[in-house]
Amino acid sequence: MKHRSTKEEISLLIDNELTLPQQRELFLHMAECDDCRTFFLHLSSIRSAAGRMAAGTVPEELDRAFSALAMGSQRGITRSATVTLSLRSVVYSIGAVIMMTLFIYAAGTIQEENLAQQYKQSIRVIDQQYQRTVERN
Repeated sequence: MKHRSTKEEISLLIDNELTLPQQRELFLHMAECDDCRTFFLHLSSIRSAAGRMAAGTVPEELDRAFSALAMGSQRGITRSATVTLSLRSVVYSIGAVIMMTLFIYAAGTIQEENLAQQYKQSIRVIDQQYQRTVERN
């Protein structure tokens, strides 16, 4: 498998848009390829983190911080349409990036611990579903 097309297939897998034979082939490839497996884990963790963020509520402290950023940026816009960055907004932005990086890293680390078992189980399930499909046809 070429890695460029594999990465596209991984994205389709996460979006649940692959057929069972395609899923089986992709899981077999990821069981052997560290780069594709790592890409899958990172993409999965980003997707799940985004899902949790969309479903959850924003903590009050974070809401206040972003409100302060918005107020500060509104005050920072001059009549000549140039935007001035305040030290506070830069610090908040860097902090937000660091927090997101830590969340993504932690999610990837947790998932890697049971990776071998997950792949074996996924391949077994896909094999069973594939066999059922073949038997029906």
